[in-house]
Amino acid sequence: MIWRDTWDGTPGVVVITEHAEQDGQLDAVLLGLRLDTLPATAHVTNEHGRALRVQLPRDVEPFSLNTRITLTVEVTT
Repeated sequence: MIWRDTWDGTPGVVVITEHAEQDGQLDAVLLGLRLDTLPATAHVTNEHGRALRVQLPRDVEPFSLNTRITLTVEVTT
């Protein structure tokens, strides 16, 4: 599943997952395109309109690819 902070234009973050959120955690690949422009807690949606609030890591480069990262999330819709 692909999650993005925006579907119009260039996203600041793309989260790629194989499985759905479990117990507030999401195992993911994190593609940071502009992480330094986003708040620590970002709102992301998938192509089906499902929404999550995700805690973005601050110990990664703003423009980077991070594999096997566990994110803390909250399902909002």
